[in-house]
Amino acid sequence: MPRALLWTPLAIGFSNKDASILLETIKPSKVTKSELVPCTVCTVAEPHNMRYRLRRCSCRSCTEEAPYAKCPWRAKTLHCEKVDHVDIYETSKHVTAMRTAPEPRLTSEMKVVAREMTAQGLMPVRIRNAILRKFNLAAEELPALSKIQRFCQHYASTKLGCNDYVKETHDLIRDASYVSTMDEHESFTFALNSDATGLPVIGFGSDAKPFIVGVTSRRLLTQADREAGSLLLHVDATFKLNQVGYPSIVVGFSDCARGFHLLALFVSSQRKQEHFTEMFVALQQIYKRVIGKQLLIKMVMGDADDAQFNGVERVFGESAEV
Repeated sequence: MPRALLWTPLAIGFSNKDASILLETIKPSKVTKSELVPCTVCTVAEPHNMRYRLRRCSCRSCTEEAPYAKCPWRAKTLHCEKVDHVDIYETSKHVTAMRTAPEPRLTSEMKVVAREMTAQGLMPVRIRNAILRKFNLAAEELPALSKIQRFCQHYASTKLGCNDYVKETHDLIRDASYVSTMDEHESFTFALNSDATGLPVIGFGSDAKPFIVGVTSRRLLTQADREAGSLLLHVDATFKLNQVGYPSIVVGFSDCARGFHLLALFVSSQRKQEHFTEMFVALQQIYKRVIGKQLLIKMVMGDADDAQFNGVERVFGESAEV
């Protein structure tokens, strides 16, 4: 059995902000373990969890002093988020008491700014420049761009949903697929192919299995149930509606009164002819399934893009003027 470690209290009852300041004043360390465990640091009777973190020394002085051995110093932090209560303990001693000049770190105040700007979709370079101006830092006091990139990417992927986890994305799309009992204003997803249960089959973004999914509602499709001569279909691709990088294709139509009506939104991993063809065929299928009629288009207006033009002409070319 592993021997029990003798933990020495370093700070008891600190707030999370004060605990972060304390950890910044001692020799640098990094988190090697982080998990939720039953809380043991507060007196709240209601069962809840606390965040347990184990830290190891990352000081370059200790590494240079003993290059073939790990520094025995360790620390653990117990953070109860329910009452903002943090206890810090340490065990063993550092290989050497010397410490190198600490590298600039992201403080808690800087992280707040980074989170706000990441939620706005700004790039890490702009966030780094904003931190430089907001906190009036010198160039040598500014955290490295790589640190800000890692922090922003982790926050965006874990908190904002800006990730490309294939299974989670597929589950989300399939859970939102069309059901006949849906409200007319409730949005649903659709695709060209479906499995035996009627759920959409989505690729993962490769050339062989492209990622193409559409979003619409019964109300939007009902608006297109008009005479074919009164509909002018509009197709527009944009990259400004998402943060992952896939283009979004807006499909709508204008009527004789020059009013624009949204018909569907598509997200596609590529923009080749076969992908536009798949989108428009999927739109025809879902329209016939929901409305019970064939989608009739008189004219189509789109971007100056050969792939889009060929896709529109292949699907609507016989009945519509492109």
